[in-house]
Amino acid sequence: MRSHPLRGLLFALTLLAASLLEAGCTSYGRPLFEVALEANATLEPGPSLLVPGDTVSIFRRATLNSPESSLTAEVRPDGKTTLGSLGEFQIGGLTAAEAEAPIRALLVKEYPSTAASDWNITFALLGTRNVYVMGDVNEPGEVPIRGRLSLIEALAAAGGPRKETAMLEYALLVRWSPREKRQRSWRIDASVERWEEGATLLLQPHDVIFIPNTPIDDVDIWVDQYIRRMLPFPGVAAPPVA
Repeated sequence: MRSHPLRGLLFALTLLAASLLEAGCTSYGRPLFEVALEANATLEPGPSLLVPGDTVSIFRRATLNSPESSLTAEVRPDGKTTLGSLGEFQIGGLTAAEAEAPIRALLVKEYPSTAASDWNITFALLGTRNVYVMGDVNEPGEVPIRGRLSLIEALAAAGGPRKETAMLEYALLVRWSPREKRQRSWRIDASVERWEEGATLLLQPHDVIFIPNTPIDDVDIWVDQYIRRMLPFPGVAAPPVA
């Protein structure tokens, strides 16, 4: 598991946990099986969002007036890619269809003798899709997701919760919804005794799981300050702390 790109977020979460020690108690999260039914209904059936390591390729067949043209570029860790003379594009966190539209429009503008159909734009999903397990676990950081991955499996991949201090009954799941263009969050009672109750809570790429060591009173404020503002876009971690 690679955790070094997440040091900035980890540092902020550590400060947050310390500040919450004096915040007082709050109610437990909702039972794991209950949240599973609701969260599973929000799983995205659609195309994957672009992440670092994915590539975009542009190809134009030769014509009487111009030779064949092709270019392939990779999505960088900041979510941007540079497409030759077309310049730089921010495509991380977008679907392929969302990323293709502005590229195709600029191609037609830059090469007015061509039509949109003259250009073939393809995306190769080569980058690793991850969820992020943070907080009071033994190995916080990125957990690759390939196919089906449950919240419990993600916790296990992160070395499991720290037995002495982790408060599983106040676990948080934060999920980016591409359709709604916003993050959703659930406060979960993920206590061990809940693990065998009912439905399995499934994760999708870019989910963030946070296991606190003290209750979090206002989830909306926490998400706004420590998730929305620190992840440049879904699937890309905060930059390392110098």
